[in-house]
Amino acid sequence: MRIDPMGCRHAEFNSIVRVSRNFEGNDTVGKPNWYSAELQVNCAACGMAFEFYGVVPSDNPTAPMTDRTGERLKVPIRPRLKSAAAPTIDPLPATRRMLP
Repeated sequence: MRIDPMGCRHAEFNSIVRVSRNFEGNDTVGKPNWYSAELQVNCAACGMAFEFYGVVPSDNPTAPMTDRTGERLKVPIRPRLKSAAAPTIDPLPATRRMLP
């Protein structure tokens, strides 16, 4: 049974995460050009969608973005390039580098 969203405390959540392998053009074989993750969050009790704010709606696959409603966050991701024992911050944004 769903709770009225206006009276809900939004204390428990459901989420959907989709990870995509993205290719340029019609090439869908081999190594992808980039990866992305898409996230949606809803209240488990009332079903109300949560929106991501502070990220602009866009079609740019090289930067975090939302859909036009703000309810889906899509971010570029990549396999970790360095050893897990020695984390570093990469000064070169993913938008400037192809995957290894």
